[in-house]
Amino acid sequence: MITEKTALEYLNDAREHLKNVDYTGAFLRYIRAGCFFRESSDLVTSFDCYNKAMQLFPKYLNKPQYTALVYSGFASYYRGVGKSDKFLEYLSESVKMHVKAAEESLTEVGNKGKKKTSLISLAISEYSWASFCSFLLGEKELAKNLAVKVAELLETKRLKRGIRELAKTCEALFLRNLDDALFHWVRFQEKLSNDYFGETQYYEYIRIVENCFNIVKSGEK
Repeated sequence: MITEKTALEYLNDAREHLKNVDYTGAFLRYIRAGCFFRESSDLVTSFDCYNKAMQLFPKYLNKPQYTALVYSGFASYYRGVGKSDKFLEYLSESVKMHVKAAEESLTEVGNKGKKKTSLISLAISEYSWASFCSFLLGEKELAKNLAVKVAELLETKRLKRGIRELAKTCEALFLRNLDDALFHWVRFQEKLSNDYFGETQYYEYIRIVENCFNIVKSGEK
């Protein structure tokens, strides 16, 4: 489902994009390299990759959805080194940035006086990640409220399949319908296998969502 490419290759790609003044491309590849270094237990280099991604703010990148991605990366690093207070701090900040990104996207739709599918898709994505992260933090009521927002936005027509599957995963999970949630989550990841930028951005959240599934499986309330 996730294409095979080494952390070092992503890191080198990031450097090349930086040289070519492609800051968004460099950012996404630093994030992906950070994920892969973390998976290989090289937490020091993983942290350095997230730091390099963060250094592109605010001069070159200033979007809350990107900030959220970096915070989630730092959170995963601190969880890996056993600093639970820092993990909670950064994941909480990630939730705030995801919600901000969703709200800004919906405001832009309103300002234009008509629905823009791409903006609504971004809002669905950001509310979904905020919901999953909130659930992992133990903020179950907030997670549920965000999932409700996702479900409401699902009424939008012409949504891409990947976004629709992500939204349905979020909705089903918080209705405790685990079979449906797993079905849509698998379909979401299948869609990502052909989407380089999609998998780059979303890969950071695969473990978070899987942890949410484990919580539901365990019967926690």
